[in-house]
Amino acid sequence: MFQALGWRGQLGAVFRALLMLYVQAAITLALLATLLAVTPGAVFLVMAVIAGFAAGTYKAVKAKPTPPGQERPNTAARKTRFP
Repeated sequence: MFQALGWRGQLGAVFRALLMLYVQAAITLALLATLLAVTPGAVFLVMAVIAGFAAGTYKAVKAKPTPPGQERPNTAARKTRFP
């Protein structure tokens, strides 16, 4: 009898978790909208600085990648060399 009613408890737990997810997302969006309304210049400045660092890091990493499978010429010789 109790096992037959157990799925209701599980379903309730799933709905409760989903409701909490949506409530927290709504609160986050409301706080973000309030922050943008009160201090738009500062927020956009911080976002621009973060985007600049991200773009710079991406360009530095992407500058000269080594293609997969291509090694420096002396690397293979060092691996097979006896001490």
